[in-house]
Amino acid sequence: MKQTKKGFTLVELLVVIAILAILATVSVVGYTAFIQKAHQSNDRTLVAQLNLAVTRVDGGKYETMHEVAEAVKAQGFDVSKMQATAADQAILWDMEEQRFFYSADEEREGANVWVVVDDRLEISTKYSNYYAGPSYVEEVIHVTKGFDGGNAVGLKVSYSNDSNVAQNVIIRMHNGAELTINDTIESNQQYFYGSVASATIKTGTSCFHAHGDLGFVKLEAGKFIQQEGTTTAIVIEEGAVVDKAENATIANRYTDVDAEELEQIKTGASLFAGGKGTETDPFLIATAQQLANISEVYGTFYHFQVADGVSTIDADGIGKIELYGNFDGNNVKIVNLTTALFQKVGYNNQEDTIKISNLEATINNTTDGNGFVRNIFNSGKTTFENVKLHGYIEGKYNMGSFYNYGTANLGGSNGASYTVEFINSTSDVTLVCTTGNGIGGMIGHGYEGEGYTLTIIKDEASCYTGKMYTTNGSDCDSLMAMASNQSNFILNGNETSGYDASFNYASTKLDTANPVKGNNGYTVAPVDGASYFVVSINVQFTAYDAAGVKIPNDSGITWCAQSQKIEATDGKILDAVNSLKIVNDIDDNRGCELKSGVLTVYTGTSTNYLTGKATLQVVQYDANGDILAVGNIPLYTIPDLA
Repeated sequence: MKQTKKGFTLVELLVVIAILAILATVSVVGYTAFIQKAHQSNDRTLVAQLNLAVTRVDGGKYETMHEVAEAVKAQGFDVSKMQATAADQAILWDMEEQRFFYSADEEREGANVWVVVDDRLEISTKYSNYYAGPSYVEEVIHVTKGFDGGNAVGLKVSYSNDSNVAQNVIIRMHNGAELTINDTIESNQQYFYGSVASATIKTGTSCFHAHGDLGFVKLEAGKFIQQEGTTTAIVIEEGAVVDKAENATIANRYTDVDAEELEQIKTGASLFAGGKGTETDPFLIATAQQLANISEVYGTFYHFQVADGVSTIDADGIGKIELYGNFDGNNVKIVNLTTALFQKVGYNNQEDTIKISNLEATINNTTDGNGFVRNIFNSGKTTFENVKLHGYIEGKYNMGSFYNYGTANLGGSNGASYTVEFINSTSDVTLVCTTGNGIGGMIGHGYEGEGYTLTIIKDEASCYTGKMYTTNGSDCDSLMAMASNQSNFILNGNETSGYDASFNYASTKLDTANPVKGNNGYTVAPVDGASYFVVSINVQFTAYDAAGVKIPNDSGITWCAQSQKIEATDGKILDAVNSLKIVNDIDDNRGCELKSGVLTVYTGTSTNYLTGKATLQVVQYDANGDILAVGNIPLYTIPDLA
């Protein structure tokens, strides 16, 4: 009889599955434990290597976690990787004992113990934090122990200690935006390093030690000690105490300020070198960037002054600033200006008394024809006092060395009556018009609009003494090219025609001689009498920051990347340009080099330049140094590099 083969019963299958599950669990647990031990072994090895890397021969002490991070970085370690690979463990730095240790071997926490984090969401409440994450985090980073922002900029940090645990903390930020301190325990102290734009501090009777530069401080309570560096402004509330070390400086102290004044002090500290923007306490300007920051407060009438001790401001890369208020140059020399320093003077044709005074500016503007000021939008009186202008301006229309246009150039405006005054102000700027349009030594086009009046007040010391050149020998004026919309203006109380022959100023007719591109490079034909050429590569960029936000003061700025003088020749003046390369993040000054058809432009900044153009310009001179001809040709249009 044939027998049927019997299979597994359901119970038997369940037993087998259960056994397999148990075996799998045991295997996974074992494997996980093995991996965890391997990670811990690697972590301990890293700790040993880090301690070797931070060993100091001189026995000196690391004051901040950033010093530690830079020391290990110099030994080839990635700071952001100074984190444990084993789960629930940490590689830690003991600031007091000056060594790294591993949390699996020693269980300690507190403000003296530091951990590396690379995300604001991972901020520890057990340890002090070294932040290795990105810059410009919009959200406030809240900490309850020490904090070091590493190389990140623009961070907003709030430290508070509402517990009963006594602790001294170290706070360090690199170009931070804001800092808030709230620690009411009497015995606690905070030690600050680095720099922030503004800080609000409340420490009870405990003490805040400033070893770095805090632009603005609002001291609500406690004691503030400036150890080193400079605090440009500090607002002290009742009961708070301010002190400083012997070699420290606190520029300004303010008490009993209202909300509006508080914001002005904060603005002066964050955007300028101090001040409140008032007539008696103007916003102080010590750098080119602070000069550019005038545009940030356009719309409110403020007073600005170059700070004492600042003899020169290099305007390379800035310009087209919007000024609403008075600007006192304090006898500064402004150099390397490649466009209008002030795009607008005045606000929406409001009637004000505005003065620009006490400065000397050298202009090298070869592209847009803008003078020192492009537009006067003040229906009151704008005064230039003790202003001396030098340099070279080339353009097409309505060129003038002091300003180009009057009130009718305001968008959507019919214009307005206005007054411009010159007191002891002169210009010897060379003006080159490439279209034959009339140009003026002092003013390009009065242009106040139909039915309005332009009034000019000029003392005997104010004058134009430069040279004017046009392509067809048009009549030019030492005062202005076109007097006004009605061709008349009021000069020192007398109605005067802008086309009065007595105002004509001798100008020299120029030839136009543009370079020509051949197979091997660029050539230009010398005009009669040419003795030498000045060959320049001019570069114009529209600039964006790392976040892709347009930078207004760099946008449209043109600078001379390279210039050379050569003898007049029918031969090649420049090799062929077939492509362009931009190099940022270098310490060298701006410049360029041409090799094998590649034009490399060095920006000298960390700004991300994305679009722009490069132009070859040739100016021909005779043996006496007088201009005979001008010409230019595009070298390369820079595509979007993002």
